[in-house]
Amino acid sequence: MSSLLLPTVYLGGCIAAMSAFSYVYRRATGIQSVEAWFPPNRQKEEYIALLNAEPEVPEFHLKAALLR
Repeated sequence: MSSLLLPTVYLGGCIAAMSAFSYVYRRATGIQSVEAWFPPNRQKEEYIALLNAEPEVPEFHLKAALLR
């Protein structure tokens, strides 16, 4: 019995300590906003809006939205 109890308690303690540290560290540093890598892509947003439109949009409109 004690052969399994000691490793279980050890792992539980390690996990609890790491969880507590992670919680405290995240709260202390706060959430920092990340700078976007690419500028907003209006053509992509228009394409997705047309793609999800309820009355199906003709294919040439979809291609035109991407090529603009």
